[in-house]
Amino acid sequence: MISMLCKLALTFAASAICCAAENGHGIFNFGRPGHLTQHAEQRENDPNTSRRLDDHCSGTGVGRLIHPSPKGECLNNWSDGNTYEYPGDFGNIRSEVEIYTCANAGVRIIRSNGIPDHEVTQMGNDNPCEVPWHLEIPLNPSYVNTRIEPKRTGILGIALNGVPLFGVAEQGAQNTIEKGSSAGQYWYGHADGGSSFHFHHPNMGHEQTPSSGTLIAYALDGFPIYGPLADDSGLDTCNGIVANGNYQYHVRTLDQVDENSPYCVDEGNDPATNWNYIVGCYHGDLTGLKVADSSNTNL
Repeated sequence: MISMLCKLALTFAASAICCAAENGHGIFNFGRPGHLTQHAEQRENDPNTSRRLDDHCSGTGVGRLIHPSPKGECLNNWSDGNTYEYPGDFGNIRSEVEIYTCANAGVRIIRSNGIPDHEVTQMGNDNPCEVPWHLEIPLNPSYVNTRIEPKRTGILGIALNGVPLFGVAEQGAQNTIEKGSSAGQYWYGHADGGSSFHFHHPNMGHEQTPSSGTLIAYALDGFPIYGPLADDSGLDTCNGIVANGNYQYHVRTLDQVDENSPYCVDEGNDPATNWNYIVGCYHGDLTGLKVADSSNTNL
């Protein structure tokens, strides 16, 4: 596998970028658009699929990011209110994720189909479909003093199981976890109207809260995200802390976040959000960040 990746890199790049696989479950095949739900079909035909979500607190946000459309099979047989076990109730669909360490390029590449690898209770009529995610984030992230605002509703990072992490303000000014939709507030996640499955909840697919030493995700700036600290007073406004000489993020539990506070720490002046369940802002350099469609993006 690795030698093939190196050959691909030699073919498609001026300089060879050979990536070592951290884990993976095979190459994806997203060639079955006939399986998309009605919502997904509408989104597939929407020229605004690559959408920009406004920076709300400070105007110093991530900017425009690609949100790939569903291109694989869907769990169309799921119905509202029922609980489905993985993998038995997922039919032929499996969670697929590949993580590559690309030392020469200085990037970590994460490719997935966005399907969870755990129990899910279906809430509503938006059924999950395979989505061809491709993220390139810094392998050796750089801490910068200038903080960057995260997306209110867009992607914040990606969990180790390949499911993307989304901002909590999914329904306008509402806090999705505490006050919003019944679908977005749970540990197991949900699909949006475009059939893209994602997490808002800081447990990120773990029924029990992960320990503070458990790596659960990567933020868009490349810094790792760990489970919550028992005492979060040492975290900065981005949810970061230096541990053993390295900067890292820790999610916050629902009890550690004041859901009654406004979304912005200081609207118009501060890039941080008070609803910092996953990250409150970014303290890493986002130069080189790439979010793309893996079905048309080469390694």
